[in-house]
Amino acid sequence: MSILIQIPKSSPNFNRQSAYAKRIKEKALEGAVVEDDNLDTLASKVRAIAKSNSAIVNVIQRRFTSRIVAGYNFTITADLRNSLDGDQQLLEIERMPVRDSVGACLNGWRYSGEPLEIPDDVFNDHVDYTCETYQDVVRLNNVLPKVAKKYSESLPDRPESYGFLLPHLHNVKKLKIAIQELKTLTVDF
Repeated sequence: MSILIQIPKSSPNFNRQSAYAKRIKEKALEGAVVEDDNLDTLASKVRAIAKSNSAIVNVIQRRFTSRIVAGYNFTITADLRNSLDGDQQLLEIERMPVRDSVGACLNGWRYSGEPLEIPDDVFNDHVDYTCETYQDVVRLNNVLPKVAKKYSESLPDRPESYGFLLPHLHNVKKLKIAIQELKTLTVDF
């Protein structure tokens, strides 16, 4: 009798990130807002985090066509006929790697983090804040710094204006966590 158990890396139940995810979230808090921040420094923080994110995305993109061990198939074989002898092994477990392309793993990934904040669209940029796929994460990471720059250059530097820029800072931090998660999909399981 054989039982086949599959554990794909891109499975929604796959979670090898316990301590790693904690470290990612802690690192994402870099660039936290401090009391004496102004619009320019907030926009600079958005750009700096997005630039860091872009560097990781570039690493991910270079590995897009690579093949990795994306999970394992396990076969458990039980020999019930000879179990009374005591001489034979009752169970045999065989592990077989399952290879897949990084691109397939990335395309199968779905965002499961905190929802992005949708700020008021003061300048009618019509940014789509939908964040579900790898492509959405890359698109938003490219768009948000441009919008943040526009806000910092166009709005008066007053605390009331910070409310327009803070959602962008929070969003790039959420994207940073997602990009770190995506990076884990580009290495062997």
